[in-house]
Amino acid sequence: MTQTLTADQHRAMEGVAPFELPDEAVISGRKVAGTVARVYWLLRLTAERNIQHRIGEQMGPAGWVPNYYLRRAWSGGSAGDRRMRDLRLKFGVELNSCRFSGDSRVELFAWVSDGAPEGTADRAPEASSSQRTETRPLARRSQMGGFRLRFWVSVGFPGENAPGRLQLLDAPEHPLAFSSRVLEHVVRGDLDRAAALDGYSATLKGRWPQLRAWLAAGGEHVLWVAPEVAETINPLPLLTEILTKCGAEFMGDWNQDRQAGVA
Repeated sequence: MTQTLTADQHRAMEGVAPFELPDEAVISGRKVAGTVARVYWLLRLTAERNIQHRIGEQMGPAGWVPNYYLRRAWSGGSAGDRRMRDLRLKFGVELNSCRFSGDSRVELFAWVSDGAPEGTADRAPEASSSQRTETRPLARRSQMGGFRLRFWVSVGFPGENAPGRLQLLDAPEHPLAFSSRVLEHVVRGDLDRAAALDGYSATLKGRWPQLRAWLAAGGEHVLWVAPEVAETINPLPLLTEILTKCGAEFMGDWNQDRQAGVA
């Protein structure tokens, strides 16, 4: 349920936090205090309570914090941006980010989860933005000694016989899950497609330990989204690029393969 702050609450934000921000927090087993803790709670409580913050004359998307709130005296002060970076780099907090609109200078941040600090585990490869609009060609064999996991992609239900069938929008416990909340923001126009895909890439990077375990388990999988989802935002090309960089073998479009087999 979305919680919208009143105009009085937002006016008070120049000098007073919109809700109580504790001065202490425990993140990934480490205790922090002061501005780091307040920035952390601003991000986390906004996400958990699904709060909308006012941005000029408009309301921002629920769960997201505009960058200048991080620098308020009641949160991170002049060091707010650095505190946010510390949360990511030193404490492994997973944050999504995007622009408020296409030409806006306001950047939004959303808390996703607490994770392991960077440097404690291998990092997932990042996908280049220039390749996100088309599916990559079949993966070549790498120097890792072959592939243990093979996958196809499908726009539309691939059929009951598809191996390892996974609908990305209906897999809340899976490391590849695509958030229905992000889809809703794209449909409403709160996020453009590029920003949403950037957020998905960052989310996958934050899930690298779980993603690595899934890749290591191997097998064959068909990853799919409904046609109406693909028309709005199709995460399959980006996901294909990331998985092939991680060493998985891309087998192509499941539906095209089936049609070619019939022919």
